[in-house]
Amino acid sequence: MPPDHERDATQIQRFKLGERLLHWALALPFVLLYITGIAMLLFYNEEQPRYFRDTFSTLHRIAGVMLILFPPAALILGRADWRMHVRNMREGWLWSLDDIRWLILFPLSVVDPRVELP
Repeated sequence: MPPDHERDATQIQRFKLGERLLHWALALPFVLLYITGIAMLLFYNEEQPRYFRDTFSTLHRIAGVMLILFPPAALILGRADWRMHVRNMREGWLWSLDDIRWLILFPLSVVDPRVELP
């Protein structure tokens, strides 16, 4: 069996670097926005000390700026994979009848296991 460093070098990546960069450039700020938004909602009362709310508000604004700046930076860093990005966008906007059926049936499948999704 080859050493770990040799085995890792031969693994095939499922997603290209450009896809992974763009994914994390969108996912990280989105999760931070979600968490800080919930935290501000919980700590919004004026009667409570606002220390945490001010901190979460600052983090929320930073995450908003990250959501604006990170995706273009990821696209620039992964510019070698631009054809793949165009192909992914085209695929994301082309919906089939099965996609629409899935959207309609999904809520039913949550409560009724007999419902089969396309």
